[in-house]
Amino acid sequence: MRPILTRTMNRQPSPASRAMPEALIKGQAPGKMLVRKMRPDDLPGALQILGLWNMAPRAPSSEVPDPERTSIEIDNAFVAEAGGRIVGTCSYFLLGDGWAETASLAVDPEPPFAGVGVLLQQA
Repeated sequence: MRPILTRTMNRQPSPASRAMPEALIKGQAPGKMLVRKMRPDDLPGALQILGLWNMAPRAPSSEVPDPERTSIEIDNAFVAEAGGRIVGTCSYFLLGDGWAETASLAVDPEPPFAGVGVLLQQA
């Protein structure tokens, strides 16, 4: 499977993002949904969302000696927040020269929002 690469500089909005309400894309809709950089205090909520999809980082063990991920780099991660709780998260591996690879992308299956994953991918 080929990795998903996202250009981090000079990107044009996708057709999906143009269809989203502008306030949601910019994270400026009070009382709605906000997509923003992850903060250290967001980590428990992000790990909970990742755990729902069996994507949470884990320490090496005898059962899994070389896990896919052992941590989340908060500086390279974003969250979607609604109603004061984390409803989605994404993180990236920086590859250099303005390129990044999606490391994780997961959303709560219950939020009343469509397009959370699209907005996180574009963050």
